[in-house]
Amino acid sequence: MSRLSEREEQAKALANGEEIESNPIAEVEAYPSRFTTLSYFFEEGDGVEIVQDMENDQADPEIYYFDDSGRTRLTTGALYLWAINKWEEDN
Repeated sequence: MSRLSEREEQAKALANGEEIESNPIAEVEAYPSRFTTLSYFFEEGDGVEIVQDMENDQADPEIYYFDDSGRTRLTTGALYLWAINKWEEDN
């Protein structure tokens, strides 16, 4: 069984109210989030996502452009620079 399949089964059991001695899905809520994410949306529904790994706060955040077709990581360009500047202003 893949790890994803295992997690799906654990989540299903939790949603069905089954009593399980140790269910990692229930326990995961006790741990802090590792990533901070900010999303900015354009009127047309596309946008920019800024993701910072809190365990490596010295690294620049990852920047993504997203639309209905998915998301693309940006590493250069005007939109990338805007997002980095926006992140630095807000943090």
